[in-house]
Amino acid sequence: MELTKIITTTTLLAGATLAHASNTHFGLQVGVASGGDTLGTVTYANHEQEDLDAGSGVFFGAYTLTPLNQNGLAMKVGIGYHSDDITASNGEASFFRFPIDALISQEGEKWQFGLGITYHLNPEYESSFTTHDLIKADDALGMIVEVNYKILGKRLFGPSLQLGVRYTGIEYKFHGVTKKFDGSNLAAMLSFTF
Repeated sequence: MELTKIITTTTLLAGATLAHASNTHFGLQVGVASGGDTLGTVTYANHEQEDLDAGSGVFFGAYTLTPLNQNGLAMKVGIGYHSDDITASNGEASFFRFPIDALISQEGEKWQFGLGITYHLNPEYESSFTTHDLIKADDALGMIVEVNYKILGKRLFGPSLQLGVRYTGIEYKFHGVTKKFDGSNLAAMLSFTF
């Protein structure tokens, strides 16, 4: 039932986006996130430790921003790559996934607020310290809330450089592991809409 609602909502939003496709703007974003449950801990030769967390890492991606009306309401759809890794002399560990985002945003002259869903494809944790382990997780559905401030540009839907903060709420279920891992995070990001 819940999946049906999500598919219906996404289809309606995609239809609205296509209806306004001639006004669509494109953008690029990069950011750094922190948070989530610890997937693994690495102990270095000097006995210092570092955690690999399910929500942490760097991300980059591309998006479209399509106005839905003249008052600043828009549909933002993006795809990206989110990864975190730890490298030591005796091995490495990494966690990566491919997020697809769909948000409804309200844009003003300087601020943009967005709320939507994210779907993470092919989440994988890989470690090569004592043995080589590759543990895949199910694709995961989560939610996003973001706020962006235009540091350059102020026209509605015009070219702009934005500094933003994003909260993502999501959980991962790894194959062969009974516990779900919280991948929720808070991220700082830089976006450029052109």
